[in-house]
Amino acid sequence: MTYFTQLSAGCQSTETSEYPIRQEGTVSEVFGDHFRVDLENGHIVMALLSGRMRNDNVQVHVGDKVVLEMSSYDLSEGQIICRAHDN
Repeated sequence: MTYFTQLSAGCQSTETSEYPIRQEGTVSEVFGDHFRVDLENGHIVMALLSGRMRNDNVQVHVGDKVVLEMSSYDLSEGQIICRAHDN
């Protein structure tokens, strides 16, 4: 094992950074293909539609409850993965 492989072996990501963070929120503004989403914990996130929602032509409007996935590296942006159901 060389010196560089030893360094790269120690740089593996942790469990928290591998999995996206899921949050529920409400769409407050629409900017073309971007959405401003107010999360339940008070944070504001800019979000895009996920590829599956875009392909299925799912419409998202102001006031809709949505589920977001965010990377643990950048919590100011996310992807809308589905509209939340009110049951």
